[in-house]
Amino acid sequence: WGFDADARMDRLYRKGGSRALLNEIDSMRTDPVKMIYIDRLFTIDSLSSEDLLVLMDKISTLGADMDKSRFLSRLSATQLKDPQIDTAFFRVVESMGADMDKVNMMQHILDQDSVSGENVFRILNIGGKLGNDMDKSNLFGQLIDKGLISGAGFDTLLVFTDRMGADMDKINLYRKLMDGKSITESQWASLINQAAKLGSDMDKSTLLTEIVQKMPRTEMLKSLYLTAAKSIGNDSDYGKAVRAVE
Repeated sequence: WGFDADARMDRLYRKGGSRALLNEIDSMRTDPVKMIYIDRLFTIDSLSSEDLLVLMDKISTLGADMDKSRFLSRLSATQLKDPQIDTAFFRVVESMGADMDKVNMMQHILDQDSVSGENVFRILNIGGKLGNDMDKSNLFGQLIDKGLISGAGFDTLLVFTDRMGADMDKINLYRKLMDGKSITESQWASLINQAAKLGSDMDKSTLLTEIVQKMPRTEMLKSLYLTAAKSIGNDSDYGKAVRAVE
């Protein structure tokens, strides 16, 4: 129940090290007492990767997402470079029910010195399942601003962006993508197709006009651009888009 926990943890640690403390967590009757043991384990500098992996499993059994987040945020950049620990981290995050806690944990990853390509896709997948478009937009926008979106990640981001409800959020992300370096012809083609899906003729025309000013003027892209422009019903907006490519 947690009575005399500090002295008991000292005795266990002297007798069996960190593994003895880990094994004892399952015997604790409430989450607050479990967290006393978890807190103690995080103070052990010599905690091995194997023990840390077991500790991640113990954290995942906590009932409150806020408590899980508090401990996950204590993982250092060095610890997260261990592929197994990294995978366990995202597994716990995906099990959370509260979007705010998920967003905070994704921010913890983005604040590290470097983000692996695999983690970019993990962040995209978690972000795509968030309920609030503003949270999605902020998270995706950070990935773009940090130069982490390239290759297949570009296409994946477009898929999740297309599922967002507000066209303005979509447009803001498309504009960020357009400012990136080394955009391929096929990626420009994807952006053109996304512009054609917007609900407002004015938004379509404005975004297409911005795209044509930055895209390479290949015959394939010009042809695709003109096809997209035909989806504009308003004559004035259509004329503006067509004139921009001439």
